[in-house]
Amino acid sequence: MKLSDFLFRSNRSIDYYPLVSKIFFMKKKLLTVLKKNTDCTNPGLLKGVKAAIFDMDGTLLDSMTMWSNVPFLYLEQKGIKNIPDRKQLWDEFKVLSLQDAAKIFQKKYGFEQDCQKIIEEIDDLVYEQYAKVIQAKPGVKKFLSALKKAKIPCGMATATDRRCVEVALANLKLSDYIDTIATCSEAGASKDNNPAVYDMIAQRFSCKREECIVFEDALHGVRTARAAGYKVLAVEDSVAVESHEWEISCSIAHSRLTKWWCGK
Repeated sequence: MKLSDFLFRSNRSIDYYPLVSKIFFMKKKLLTVLKKNTDCTNPGLLKGVKAAIFDMDGTLLDSMTMWSNVPFLYLEQKGIKNIPDRKQLWDEFKVLSLQDAAKIFQKKYGFEQDCQKIIEEIDDLVYEQYAKVIQAKPGVKKFLSALKKAKIPCGMATATDRRCVEVALANLKLSDYIDTIATCSEAGASKDNNPAVYDMIAQRFSCKREECIVFEDALHGVRTARAAGYKVLAVEDSVAVESHEWEISCSIAHSRLTKWWCGK
């Protein structure tokens, strides 16, 4: 039904014209954000979406190369330099929350510190990187600004500790574009086969899963969000491409995106 048909066939008073026109304009604007300013293969994916949920590392921030070295840097800091299968350790580590990663370090390497102490040590290791080094991917700020202008609430669902998330967003001047943050530690589960962290954001926005679009670079995040009923857009990242997970993510997600901003 056309907007004009809705207005004239319904029993709405003239007072509804400004409200309906505003909603129509916002929806139209939102649908063009991806189409005109990114290389998303399916911009119509945003139809019906009321909220956006973003992963942070590898999605909004160019930080996965740093993270892929974290477990080795931490082990070396602890005096463990002989790591025979680095790829296996990274494959195991990358799908975990910091809480679960700490448990792995305890079990596999016999660390006597409690999980919270290990998390704090890892957090200290990466905090300075987020505060001074890590950058946003090109076009991220413009894209988030476009969503903000379209009045689409934006949340962040991440496995990274909140302290690092907040300092990174502040350093990159992105804090004003993210309405709420949820971490896997706060949700009590990693993204691997558990959508709890995405659900926390959806609930805060009073949205159903199908009314949210999840932007993810990691295969396990794409798979979990899609299986849970979210609309999912796979975001390209060099680490995912090198591991050949990008192609799999694209086959699972509703659509893909390689550039955040191609517009003016």
